[in-house]
Amino acid sequence: MVAPAHDDFTKTEPERPYATLLEAFGLAWLAEPMSEGGAFVVPHTGAMAGQLSTRRIRETRVDEQAAFEFGRALARTHAAGAGGWGAPPRGWEGDGYMGRKELQLPAAGSEDSLPTWGEFFATQRILPCLKYARDNGSMSASEISVVERVAARISAGDFTSAQPGLLASDSPARIHGDLWTGNVLWADRDSLDWAPPAAGTGQADGKRSDLHRVVGVIIDPAAQGGHAETDLAYLEVFGQPYLGQIYAGYNSISKLETGWKQRMGIHQLHILAVHAAIFGGGYGHATATTAMRYL
Repeated sequence: MVAPAHDDFTKTEPERPYATLLEAFGLAWLAEPMSEGGAFVVPHTGAMAGQLSTRRIRETRVDEQAAFEFGRALARTHAAGAGGWGAPPRGWEGDGYMGRKELQLPAAGSEDSLPTWGEFFATQRILPCLKYARDNGSMSASEISVVERVAARISAGDFTSAQPGLLASDSPARIHGDLWTGNVLWADRDSLDWAPPAAGTGQADGKRSDLHRVVGVIIDPAAQGGHAETDLAYLEVFGQPYLGQIYAGYNSISKLETGWKQRMGIHQLHILAVHAAIFGGGYGHATATTAMRYL
């Protein structure tokens, strides 16, 4: 159920009341790097169990320059870092959700906190989805076996790569965690009077007046510590206008590791598996088909 309140957007989560509190933590955590040039993040204006209000974003159309600048700003957001692989936003204790499926969010230093990205991504992101996909009939035993074999390679480090240039090579990035195209809204920069002057510029000493008139605004996160390439890969899954410009903007200030395009499918396995687990249908086959490329 969604209802407006003044100039706010309010949503309710009666079945998962803590999800709105977690989202508020995630928005605040992702918003911290705005003062250092990070991407615009919609602010929440009130959060309680089962209900969250955020500033309403008046949407417009993206163009090439807006996409390029969003890529630069996203690199700055990622560079703010996180406490561990899968670690939750600062101040949050417990696990979370992506869509309607659980996400393990291990606190840094806890027994569930894994030392490598590969172990984390395979065992705490991809593999937990497969049971649900099997139960809803969207994946056959042979398709699940394919994904499990690739997950074993991921866990062993076969597809591990250094983070982009602004980050230490093996440090977790501060990622949105569910960055498909619907979670980036495009707005007139002058309507976002709640953001610090450097927001969206890609640099700490930037000024909003230097930005293109259209900017990207992040909403609805599953915020966590992860690999920066994961957010970039998710943008591709359901089609993002001017995606190449987003990548170019990102790469212009935070150099992506050689082979990043070839690894996109590895990173997409989680978002595809989540969709197979929640919606079933063709998503199970898409998950297995993507995994087949990496056997």
